[in-house]
Amino acid sequence: MKKIPVVSIVLYVLAGLSIIYTFWTFFNCFDYISELANSGQLEYEGSSGDIIGYYVSSCAQYFVYAVLMGTLGWIVQKMESKPLVQAVSENNGQPKNDNNNEGTENDEYFEK
Repeated sequence: MKKIPVVSIVLYVLAGLSIIYTFWTFFNCFDYISELANSGQLEYEGSSGDIIGYYVSSCAQYFVYAVLMGTLGWIVQKMESKPLVQAVSENNGQPKNDNNNEGTENDEYFEK
C-alpha cells in the first residue's frame, strides 16, 4: 500500500471542510430567502436573478475552493515518487532514458 503524502491529506481535509461549509451556507441562504418570501419582502417571480446571485456569492466560492484543494491534493499524491537522489543514484548520475533510442536529433544541441 502506497503512503499518502501529508500535504495531500491536509488538502483533502481542507477540501472536505470546505464542502461541509458550502452545504451549511447553502442551507442558511435557503432559510434566509424563505424567511424573506414568507414575510412578503421578496417575490420569487421577479427576483430569480437576484436569488441566484445571492446563492452564487454566498456558496460558490467555497465549492470552488474545495474542488481546487481536492485537485491539488490529488496532483501532489500522483507526483509522489522515488526521491530524486535515489532515482539519480540508480542510474549512475545519468537521467533515465525510457525510449531506448541511442541518439536523437536533439543530442547535438545538448552536447554543446
